[in-house]
Amino acid sequence: MGRQARGRAPLTPEAYGAALKPLLAPLGLKILLEPGRFLVGNAGVLVSRVEYVKHGQGKTSSSSTRR
Repeated sequence: MGRQARGRAPLTPEAYGAALKPLLAPLGLKILLEPGRFLVGNAGVLVSRVEYVKHGQGKTSSSSTRR
């Protein structure tokens, strides 16, 4: 479960549970899911700022902070 990939149908909590149930039933466990990103993943925007750019041997990386 998670955010919907482009061009793919979203996986519903019901479908996810139906897929897991036969695999986990023999264990006798109670499974609880926290939907987190499933509910709010497409609802926001990440804003960040590049703090510095590090140039190394054959590669470049950056460090940023969330705002």
